Amino acid sequence: MLEALRPHLVLAYRRAEARAQVRSLVERLTTFDELDRGLIELGRDGRVAHATSGAARLLPRYFANPREAIEPGRVERGDGVLVIQRLSEGWLLLEERRDPFARARLTPREREVLVRATRGETDREIAAALGVSPRTVAKHLERSYAKLDVRGRREAARLLRQVAPRGDRAPGSEHLQ
Repeated sequence: MLEALRPHLVLAYRRAEARAQVRSLVERLTTFDELDRGLIELGRDGRVAHATSGAARLLPRYFANPREAIEPGRVERGDGVLVIQRLSEGWLLLEERRDPFARARLTPREREVLVRATRGETDREIAAALGVSPRTVAKHLERSYAKLDVRGRREAARLLRQVAPRGDRAPGSEHLQ
């Protein structure tokens, strides 16, 4: 009889151990919550059972009903993006990323030129692709840098990586190949 129960007991023990580890992590989250991040524990129905204070601040910004079932993914609202990642069974990590490009009020053309520039294209290559002069490209970049308060392509690229790390699509690059 015990042999039949052994796999179930091992699984239950592993889950309890994982929950204990995550709960100890939750206890140490005071600085974590200050960084626009939060952690939620899901109930068996997939709805929020418990939330850290950071998660409690973030959820109402992105969900009409913060206690509804939440799935991993991305939720965009205004100039922010809430990235939801599964840590382990029943636990989700929430991280808010602000889009400085939305606040800077870049024109669609300025965004397009800036994204191409941060990918390493030269002014001439961008101009040829867009059918404008290199001087027009330089002017778009000059305005974009001023709006974003950066000094050049490197700083703009760094800013872009903060908004869309690890291969996420860059804001304004939806129509680019």
